[in-house]
Amino acid sequence: MSLCVLSISVMAQKPYTVHDWTGKASIKEYKTTQWNPVKKNQAVSGLDSVSIDKNSTLRIIDTRSNLIYKSTKTGKMRILTIINDAKNQNSRTLSAVNQELLNGAKGSSRVPSMQVVGATTRGSDDDALMDSIASTFGWMAKNAFNGNLVQNSSDLILKCNNLPEGVYFEIQNNSGKGYYVNVLHLNKQTKVVNLCYIIEQSQEPDAPFIFLPQGESVKLNNLIFNRSQSDIFILVGTEDQYIPEQMQSTLQYLDLESAQPLYHRYKYFKL
Repeated sequence: MSLCVLSISVMAQKPYTVHDWTGKASIKEYKTTQWNPVKKNQAVSGLDSVSIDKNSTLRIIDTRSNLIYKSTKTGKMRILTIINDAKNQNSRTLSAVNQELLNGAKGSSRVPSMQVVGATTRGSDDDALMDSIASTFGWMAKNAFNGNLVQNSSDLILKCNNLPEGVYFEIQNNSGKGYYVNVLHLNKQTKVVNLCYIIEQSQEPDAPFIFLPQGESVKLNNLIFNRSQSDIFILVGTEDQYIPEQMQSTLQYLDLESAQPLYHRYKYFKL
């Protein structure tokens, strides 16, 4: 099978569902001609097409991460267009949040250096650091799945806030130092591990992460999740930098059963 055919086959799978909508929207499945009104919880693929009327919106759930993506345009488009546009918007939002946090830390000992682990110029030591952080995240996930990850940090705290359409997270840093923070999303059914917050390195090459200075808090209320009983969320804070976009790829191929806590400069808080 050619790479092109395989790519289309993967995109034609249905990893998304319709969360809700306002106004009027209809959908046409890939390789069909019939348009039908959208239905709540309807499974859709990235190649399915949707027609969104003027003054209408559509929200789609990625069932792998439970992140909710909201349409930003009207008219006819593929589901994948909605997803990609929303991902770009989320990345810009996270980048703006991070820059605001970094600007607030400038002029003090709270601001980090910008030697980002995971950059294309990294050396072998940085590779080892990335691998040790990934292994530690995998070890935490393994123990969380087994019900053995119970000790929460009092320095870093994760709060889950409810909205009508889902939940968003608030992170507090009560420690005496800054941390590079993210949230691990664990699915107890599929045993899949994802990072919730990805800043595309192409958009923010110097600081593609979220740095939370000491004593600060941040509400990430523009990124909404559809929380279910099969979800586990773990706030992770590291003293060393890494690129979440690359860490996400590493986690996809990590063997959780063999993962070990090789990195020790971290805090975590499990919901």
